[in-house]
Amino acid sequence: MECQTERLLIRDFEAGDRAAVSQWRSDPEVMRYLDQPLGRDPDAWFDAVLRFTAQDPRGSHDAAIVLRATGVVIGWIGIGRTIDPGAGDLVVGYALGRAWWGKGYMTEALAAVLAYGFTILGARTISAQYYVANPKSARVMEKAGMQPAGQATSANPALGASERYVARRGTWRRPDDDDSATPA
Repeated sequence: MECQTERLLIRDFEAGDRAAVSQWRSDPEVMRYLDQPLGRDPDAWFDAVLRFTAQDPRGSHDAAIVLRATGVVIGWIGIGRTIDPGAGDLVVGYALGRAWWGKGYMTEALAAVLAYGFTILGARTISAQYYVANPKSARVMEKAGMQPAGQATSANPALGASERYVARRGTWRRPDDDDSATPA
């Protein structure tokens, strides 16, 4: 997977990204609302991502969010198939290093990946969900052009209720401030 925006390159993870990933995946605030089926070990997660990336055909795309100006890996965004019939064709998840919060990077990355999902992967609908206790994630989805779609099953009930957002091909529009996002 590869797509670009004015400020970001979104690409498959590479072996050399391990140290950057470990840095933000070791931050409890970054990981607070992120489901962790592989546990909390950043290396175990990274090893699994490299294995999934090598599969053919791919069921998911886990990508590094890279600052184009510096080459620094600042986060992760993933898109893949879902087994939840209410979620749509594909689902998106993401995490961003705390040093880069509040700068619009996640909205920019999400809009680019939604465009990739519709144009390259051929999705009709793409969804994402957030824990109600984390309204900033909902705001990212709204700014990226996704629409509220109601309650979702919480992957971790200890974190509370979850809500879903959805984008539909044909009605989704790239945010006005991110017209430069294009699949590569």
